[in-house]
Amino acid sequence: MENLFNLKGKIALITGGSRGIGAMIAEGFVRNGVKTYISSTPRD
Repeated sequence: MENLFNLKGKIALITGGSRGIGAMIAEGFVRNGVKTYISSTPRD
């Protein structure tokens, strides 16, 4: 699968990445060598 979707060296901005689906997507990018920035709104 990693050969099909090679993302090494790419940059991603994940919005809503602190939990849920966004966190899972961010983790997948990080594990595959993507420089990942996570943006989220603090919740009380």
